[in-house]
Amino acid sequence: MPRVAIFSEPGGKKKDKSGKLMIHAILTKVGRAAFEKARDALRALYLREMGHDPALVSDADTIEFMARGVRASETYLKAKRRELDRA
Repeated sequence: MPRVAIFSEPGGKKKDKSGKLMIHAILTKVGRAAFEKARDALRALYLREMGHDPALVSDADTIEFMARGVRASETYLKAKRRELDRA
């Protein structure tokens, strides 16, 4: 069963593992600290743009945030907020 994700497919479809790129990684202490810092940054960005704290910031959401960068993630969340406001 797919989990709710911050970053979802176009049209609001939830992520699932079928046919998607999956990553398995073992991080160093330094890498893990940077990863957790990015997770905290995504949580703060989500709170600022969506107006509430996300229930969960998954590893997949954190990786996507790191890949997209702050500006693209901010643009995505603003568009998602506008979409939800219209509904």
